[in-house]
Amino acid sequence: MKRMAHQHEPPNELQKVPGHTRLHRRGSRYYIRAKVPIDLQAVMKRKELKKALKTSDYREAVRLVKLESARFDALFDDARDVVNRGAQNGKRLPSMSEAQAMQLVTRWFVDVEKKSEDWYDRELRKLSKPEKAEILEELREEEAIYSGAYDTDEGADQGDGTAELKGILKEHDLAVDPKDPLFAKLAALVRKGRLENIHRNMERLAGDVPTEKDSRVWRMVKNEVPAVAKRESLTLGEVLNRLLDELPKSGRSDATLRAYHFPIRILRETLGEKTPLESITRENISKVRDFLRVIPVNAAQRFKGKTLAQAVKRADSMPNVKRLNERTVHNYLNTISAIFNYAVKTCGLAQNPANDRWLKSRLKTKPKKKEVFSADELNRLFKAPLYTGCEDDEGGYAKKGNYKGRRGRFWVPLLALFHGLRSNEACQIYTEDVREVEGVPCLMIRDDADDGQPTEKRLKTAASERTIPIHSEILKMGFLDYVERRRLDRRKPLLFPELTKGKSGKFSDPFGKWFGRFVEITLGGESKATMHSFRHMFRDALRRAKVDIEIVEALGGWHTERSSEKDYGSVEMSALKEAMDRIQYPHLSLGHLQRKNPARSAL
Repeated sequence: MKRMAHQHEPPNELQKVPGHTRLHRRGSRYYIRAKVPIDLQAVMKRKELKKALKTSDYREAVRLVKLESARFDALFDDARDVVNRGAQNGKRLPSMSEAQAMQLVTRWFVDVEKKSEDWYDRELRKLSKPEKAEILEELREEEAIYSGAYDTDEGADQGDGTAELKGILKEHDLAVDPKDPLFAKLAALVRKGRLENIHRNMERLAGDVPTEKDSRVWRMVKNEVPAVAKRESLTLGEVLNRLLDELPKSGRSDATLRAYHFPIRILRETLGEKTPLESITRENISKVRDFLRVIPVNAAQRFKGKTLAQAVKRADSMPNVKRLNERTVHNYLNTISAIFNYAVKTCGLAQNPANDRWLKSRLKTKPKKKEVFSADELNRLFKAPLYTGCEDDEGGYAKKGNYKGRRGRFWVPLLALFHGLRSNEACQIYTEDVREVEGVPCLMIRDDADDGQPTEKRLKTAASERTIPIHSEILKMGFLDYVERRRLDRRKPLLFPELTKGKSGKFSDPFGKWFGRFVEITLGGESKATMHSFRHMFRDALRRAKVDIEIVEALGGWHTERSSEKDYGSVEMSALKEAMDRIQYPHLSLGHLQRKNPARSAL
């Protein structure tokens, strides 16, 4: 295929992906490439077929290459029929009326649009700038082909819709004689439909809401196949009620479910329950955004029994009432956009009025500064009475005394600092989650138990599940001795049974509140760092140690597009252990916490 004059060939050629006959890769993008059998090259007038799969996700590429391979094989079968029987002989496919043909093409366009909307909605946020630029280049090339801006190789798809129409007809075991005027009419509609889809994909790639470019295409959708174009007439309230019914069945965390409640209330009160779903526009969402900016902080608790509008009015009459900050407004808008995405996918909404780059660009949110503890603050925390001798580790943790017990409040901050554990991950560890793997003492971060019985443990994401070696500093402090003592209590599986869950069902809520008080008392309000700061510091320590990114993701349970293609189970534990022990915090002194002859193995 010839390129336009201003385009250049990519610097690297397609590379075959092992294990998949036709799957290839250029940079981060995947393609299907298939050689045309020698006996078919004369008929097909080409030596190979090649197509961009338009994804950089390995699993998605494996799925797509199977679908495209089937399409390629169908083309090869057609060519072989021509070779074996000549153009006049063989099975005759059923013919079809003009009305049927129009319905078929229209349904094809609707299906193409739906798949595009789903793909961009799912993948757009994962794409890097170079990947977006590559996709845009592919779209521009397709646009040039279908608009007739330049010639393609002889035998290739000429962009007139003919080849695509043949594929559509064959998929449904139907036929239209290429000499029939209907064939040319349908091919022209396919070409216009493909151009419309390309233009809308360009807008999706830019983060804009797709608009109708060719009114003739959309008139065809509305006039020829009413059943396809007709959408269920729902009100906003009906959609929100459906969403509330389905959310608990989605398997999402309780925190995620709660995050929907306030945005749903905002939509009910600002747009109205009886508002037709299809009538909601970008301008409506813009007004919602403006209203969000004047809502007082903690309005639901502070102005109980009041509508949000009433709460705003009351706040206006009071001095110095804080309003929602831009970041919170931005987060609420993202949830509102997710609500309308649900309406697009399940309720027939044509497009998401909240998925608008211009709307979001008006919110000037600055990246949130990562608050971390300084070396001096860490030393003060770990030399507080809780770590050197206190009255007890409950109400008397801040008062000097003779108690030197080591339980959850002692160990959880240390485990978080040296292993990057989230607060809930550290608090909910079971005794059986501490074990040897390949001769290395490890922590198993998981939400199940050895016997397969349900547990109270919860993980933030699927990528959070991991097995990590215990840092040598923690071993020196006698952590395994504590674990062995806990193994004697067979009634309670938790490693820190005295820690309790909050109303949300998470251990991290009450522990985080306690830790905040601990920091306030110990540092006198000098630091804004929290329990989660330890996870940031762990990532920074890995960066300072120049640990390979794949091991970083394995140790911290961070999920990226790269990690979805890797099998971290194949990483030797010794390599993870070596990387873990390279984690250091300069000027941090913990020698006073070390034990003589601590247990280091034999779990």
